[in-house]
Amino acid sequence: MRSLTRIKNEPNLRKDVNSGAVVNVSSDDYNKYIQRKEIIRKNNDRLENLEKELTEVKDLLRSVVDTLTNVN
Repeated sequence: MRSLTRIKNEPNLRKDVNSGAVVNVSSDDYNKYIQRKEIIRKNNDRLENLEKELTEVKDLLRSVVDTLTNVN
């Protein structure tokens, strides 16, 4: 079990006496952190999907150009 001591003028921070680590004990701050991580994950997923779609469009465009080039 961790032994935490309060940090002066910081209501949400505690110091672990064994490791010296500073710990945020605010559940609101933790929930906000989790929400930010989820937004970042969704944005990364969206960007990855857009990159895949762009690659597909480029491939189709190359195919059309190749077809038109071979027709002439």
